[in-house]
Formats: sequence, C-alpha cells, structure tokens
Amino acid sequence: MFLSLPVTSMENEREFTQVIRFRPVEWALLVYLVFTGLLNIVYFKTLGATWVHLGARITIFSGLMLLIILQIRFNSRFIDFLRSFYPLATLGYLYGETDFYNNIWHNYLDAWFEKTDFFIFGFQPSIRFSEVFHWTWFQELMSLSYMSYFLMIFGVLWAIYRFNREYFNRSIFIVLQSFFFYYLIFIVFPVQGPQFWFPAPLNGLPEGGVFHKLLRFIQSVGERPTGAFPSSHVGISVILCYLSYQYARPLFRWMLGILVLLSCSAVYIKAHYFIDIVGGLLTAPLMILLTTSLLSLFSERSREWVRTLHPAGIFLFPRRNRNRSERTML
Repeated sequence: MFLSLPVTSMENEREFTQVIRFRPVEWALLVYLVFTGLLNIVYFKTLGATWVHLGARITIFSGLMLLIILQIRFNSRFIDFLRSFYPLATLGYLYGETDFYNNIWHNYLDAWFEKTDFFIFGFQPSIRFSEVFHWTWFQELMSLSYMSYFLMIFGVLWAIYRFNREYFNRSIFIVLQSFFFYYLIFIVFPVQGPQFWFPAPLNGLPEGGVFHKLLRFIQSVGERPTGAFPSSHVGISVILCYLSYQYARPLFRWMLGILVLLSCSAVYIKAHYFIDIVGGLLTAPLMILLTTSLLSLFSERSREWVRTLHPAGIFLFPRRNRNRSERTML
C-alpha cells in the first residue's frame, strides 16, 4: 500500500505532505469498534456502564492513530512492526467485552449444548474426560497444549513476517477478522462453557502441576463466561494451520500436532463442550473464505478513505522535498 504525497509550494521551496492511509487490518479493527460501539448506544438502558466501553474505544483508536503518525514521521521498521501487531493486542480486552454484550438478545444457551453432548455420548465428555485421564502428567500436557494457542498465533505470524513478509498483511488480516467474526457469534449466541455452567465440583479439575496452575491464573485474569461456541481456539488454530501451510511450510506439521492436542485440551479443562470443537472445525474454512473476500474491500477502502473528509486528504508533517516522485510505503 502506497501513501500519496501531494506536492505544495511554500516560499519558493518544494515541500511534501503525507496522507493517512489505514491498512486492511486497521479497517477491520475500526469497523468492529464502531459496530459494537453502536450496540452501546442503541442498548444503553439494557447494558449500563456503556461509557466505560465507549471510552475504551476512544483509547484504542487514539493508540492506533499515534502509531500511524509516528510511523509516518519516523518511517521506523520497529514502529511499523508495532503498528502491524497493535490490533492483535486489543483482542484480549475485546474478547472479555463479549460477556458485556452477550445477553442483549438471549440468555445463555448452555442447556442445549449440554444436552447435545449427552445425546451424542450418553455422558458429559467434559466431565468424564478428566475423571478417566486423571494423571498429573496428562493434566500438565493438556494445560500446556491449551496455553500453546497464544504462542501459535504469534509464532506463525512472526514466521510469515520474518521469512515471507509479502504475505504478512494478508495473513494478519485473516486472523484478526476471523477473531472479530467469532466475537460477533459469541455476542449473538451466548454460551458459557462447562467451567461456568456446571456446578462445583463438576466444573473443576484436581490440583495439578506448574502448567495447570499457570493456566488457572491466566483464566482467572482473562476468562469470562462467554465464547464457548464455536471454539475460537480450534477455529483460529485451523486457520493458523492453513496459513502455515501456505506461507510458513516448516511449521505446518507442528501446527497440526498442536491442533489435535489443543482440541482435546479444550474439552479436558472444561473450557468447551465437544460440540464447540466441531463448531470450530466447521467454521474455520468459512472464516477463511469470508476474510479473503473482505480483504479486497478493505484494501480498496484503505487507499482513499480521506477523500470523504477533505478533497486533499489529511496532511501531516511538512518536509523538504528533494524528489517530486518520492513515495513512502505503509
């Protein structure tokens, strides 16, 4: 994506100015923030405390604009890297926020998912799994497998950024937009998952080792009664397998192995029903199709968005122009 640099004349010296251009991944973030922000406004009386969430949107947008301005001003590779990954850094907050929105239209649907699992197996797999495989070493393996999800996201995208950079913007857009699609599903179809739905002690696990305790700490900080169906852990992992096969082939076999273990661990630690795992596997190809279709739309919008605000664009940081044809790549 290239940034147009209109040429002006000032005191007989040539100068150029730069125009803000949002990348597709930034468009995806902004559209999601605006849409969920409208939910705050439309359902103000139902939700309550909406000003906190509207304020968070202003903060996220301000951070994005700061990185864009710094990148334009200094043209730094490090700032470019931060700008690329900044939208991903908002996912933790935005995921937890789905718990704020997910009862606008429905109460929790866990009863149906619980019955579906029982209909398929004749028992609750999320309960029976940990009862049968109760060994500490297995519990540690499941905990580590579930936490590896976060490393998978960064690892695959970093590998593409480092070794196949021409496909990085495409890859990070597919991942981020898929997350946002999953978040919208979580809002419309609220499912807590076994760890919140079943009463104690059925929703717990025996005391484990280091990885189990670390996982419980992470969940206590970031987990909310939301986002069980479909399993975004499984869905995003399938998407990462696809991206690794396309653009980081040496990682593909590792991603497949982690995907299998992660799918098992999601049920084992009672984060998901079995049917959630099926939902993640089935929705992943649809997410790839939808996001790749949207990519061309956002790419086009990122070229000329400022024309609707000002015919000449938004100008930043006048500089001495030594080359009339100079361009800055963003």
